[in-house]
Amino acid sequence: MVNITHDDSSWVVDSGATCHVTSQRDFYSSYTPGNFGNVRMGNNGQLKIAGIKDICLKFDTGIELVLHNVKHVPDMRLNLISAGLLDDDGYSNNFGNGIWKLTRGSLIVARGKRCSKLYMTHPKIFKDRVNVMVNTDMTDLWHKRLGHMSEKGMSLLLERNVLPGVHDIHLKKCSHCLAGKQNRVSFKSHPPSRKESILDLVHSDVCGPMKTRTLCHAPDRPDDVATAAQPFVNIRRLFSLGRRSEYAYFRDTAGLVHNLFPTARPSELLPSEIQIVRSRSVSIKYILNNIMYSWLLLIHQKCT
Repeated sequence: MVNITHDDSSWVVDSGATCHVTSQRDFYSSYTPGNFGNVRMGNNGQLKIAGIKDICLKFDTGIELVLHNVKHVPDMRLNLISAGLLDDDGYSNNFGNGIWKLTRGSLIVARGKRCSKLYMTHPKIFKDRVNVMVNTDMTDLWHKRLGHMSEKGMSLLLERNVLPGVHDIHLKKCSHCLAGKQNRVSFKSHPPSRKESILDLVHSDVCGPMKTRTLCHAPDRPDDVATAAQPFVNIRRLFSLGRRSEYAYFRDTAGLVHNLFPTARPSELLPSEIQIVRSRSVSIKYILNNIMYSWLLLIHQKCT
């Protein structure tokens, strides 16, 4: 017999459970009450299911995980996450050395620790995720404006007082940054396969198709694509309008950029000017982020 001390927010990762179960009604982001039968326990006892729907969990990795069709069993003592259902959704469960790790490819989604013979995790509950807009503070907003800049880079800008509304640089875990920094899955993790002739099997990183079209999607405009190899100032040609039908796309994109950027110039010096004066050993990617910000900010000032 196992006795453990737990709170209502803790979840047990159970490889023997055939469904996700919780006793907490207020965990649900959406809920459907009704008579959904019973769940059978390990001692052949049965507990009534009072409702079913989805629960959104956010782990300390910064990743959100939505559990679908979670059964609401008021008489259940523990909250259970079915490892088998996670496998069906394309996730990988790893148990060992007192640690539970949930991954998808090379991305770590969730973690947990072993407690009294059980693997447990303590995520936060996003019960109002469907109906409530996420409140982003100024630090996170400037982090996105500057091309997901690091804390160190934003701290340098804060010292120059060019980030209005920002008083302290402490970034939350950004899911986009985590996804961008993840390593690709090694081909060694897949079953070996060899071919007799050269180039019968080619390993390659595949990306696409993309949901969002670019302005240069037409195959009859190769001159626009060639400008990508020229200096940065000519890259703007990639955003030129090739036909009148693309104006609506340009209008929507320009409106999005207009709303993201501030309505007034932060200071006498732009971030790109400050960084280049302060240090000449800044990486090319870092400078391009600031140059893009400066360029879009100047366009915004001309529009207003």
